[in-house]
Amino acid sequence: QGSPDGGAPWRVYSVIKPGSTPLVHLAMLLKPADADPTDWMIDTLEQFRQDDKHLSRLVNEANAGTAVLVIDQFEETFTLCQDETEREAFLNNLLHLTQTADRRHVVILTMRTDYEGQLSKYPAFQTAVAACQIRVTAMNAGELRSAIEKPAESIGLKFEDGLVDALIREILGEPAALPLLQFALLQLWENRERNRITWQAYRRIGGVMAALENTAEALYDSMIPEDQVATRRLMLRLVQPGQGLEVTRSRVRRRALYQAGEAHDRIDRVLDKLVQAQLVHLAAGATPEDDQFEVAHEALVRNWPRLVDWLDEARIQLRQRHRLTTQADNWAENDKNTDLLLRGPALAEALQFTDFNPLEQAFIDASQAEKQRVELEKEKQRQRERRFSITLGVFAIVAIVGVLFLFRAGQTASTAQATADA
Repeated sequence: QGSPDGGAPWRVYSVIKPGSTPLVHLAMLLKPADADPTDWMIDTLEQFRQDDKHLSRLVNEANAGTAVLVIDQFEETFTLCQDETEREAFLNNLLHLTQTADRRHVVILTMRTDYEGQLSKYPAFQTAVAACQIRVTAMNAGELRSAIEKPAESIGLKFEDGLVDALIREILGEPAALPLLQFALLQLWENRERNRITWQAYRRIGGVMAALENTAEALYDSMIPEDQVATRRLMLRLVQPGQGLEVTRSRVRRRALYQAGEAHDRIDRVLDKLVQAQLVHLAAGATPEDDQFEVAHEALVRNWPRLVDWLDEARIQLRQRHRLTTQADNWAENDKNTDLLLRGPALAEALQFTDFNPLEQAFIDASQAEKQRVELEKEKQRQRERRFSITLGVFAIVAIVGVLFLFRAGQTASTAQATADA
């Protein structure tokens, strides 16, 4: 590859995304062609965690000149990666790469601005980002027109008069409208008449703001009930609600989507439909089970009401799940006090989940055992009360019989006395 500074050729590596295991993606990117994949991965991951300079050494060994690493959707470092040790090792290795004294390497990150606050937890990295930050602002009308017309002109595609103006008017000033425009243009391309985009096609898809929702809803309505159930589950695996209002996308392998117990052919069928409708993106793996899937457009989360409703329901369950985790931690921190165990509706709510960690499982087991103990104690108390009632009844009968006997004896004595007197 060429060199902007006239020196040794620059090497621009393939774009990667952090995902839930950023160090793994970094190691795969840098693996030499002749290295054993397993041995390389084990050794490289360990070195990344132990030494912040390891990435710099690998890049320097592989390149005589400048290397360029491009990391897209960098916010996944904070939204998908749950291992703080791995996250810190990833950030520290990237930071050191940009600060190598004898080489000039470049790291390009793309990140949503609403996740910038996460960088404050890593001051050195935040300072480095702030020193060379470039903000991509919203397009104006002229830039939008160029983005629509220039690619079309390059392949001889024409728009009917006034159609481009209508597209621009519909999205100008709308927040996060570019993904919707992208999807609408793809739909218009598929509905074109030869080399022309028509008003009829524009009205058929529902315009820019409704194209995504209409496509998703039409696909869902066309499915049989079993596939609709699978669609809901799959979409909630690919789009995860957070504790607040935030929502994060996930890339999930096909084999992981198989693990919920549904028929594999049904999952494959639904995924194929979602991919064909351009609602889900497929990244092919070495084998079909290694294929990775992710939501193609974040705008789907905001613009498909059915998915919004699913996420709201899932968010309620997430809060309940978080409450269970907090209660289990509190129970453990207080020497497993039985007063803190779950009872009644709270226990029934917790039992709707199945993915318990060991502490949560112990908490649930102790709560159920306490419930059984209380129920057994209540049953014993009922038996004691029943026996007491029976005993009391026997005593009452004996007393009544005794009174009747005495009364009868008294009558007999009175009759004998009256006879004697007579």
